[in-house]
Amino acid sequence: ESHTDGDSITLPSFGTYTITVWSMLPHMHALGTGFDMRVSGDSGDSCIIQSDGYDFDNQQNYIFTEPLSVSNGDSIEWSCTWDNSTSNSDLYYDPPIDIQYGEGSDDEMCLFFGLISDD
Repeated sequence: ESHTDGDSITLPSFGTYTITVWSMLPHMHALGTGFDMRVSGDSGDSCIIQSDGYDFDNQQNYIFTEPLSVSNGDSIEWSCTWDNSTSNSDLYYDPPIDIQYGEGSDDEMCLFFGLISDD
């Protein structure tokens, strides 16, 4: 069964500042199948990074051709999708059991490591 979860953060709206996002490296474990990160603000919505083909054995740091600017008051939203069904060849347990957040290889997580600078 496929499961998607995520969260969001809104950058504080006091002052004037811009954060430049140069690259992003999404990370999950073997049950991960997809991820999505978006920014929304006064200038509209844009995708930072998205894939429906996550592969634990082929994790990538995506370096952007054009860095993305994120300003005060903008919201960043992210989500990850996992497949804990018997159709997933990377299944940890057969039959499947509930998987929890954790750092072990048979746990799961939804992390995004970014290279950013404060302008």
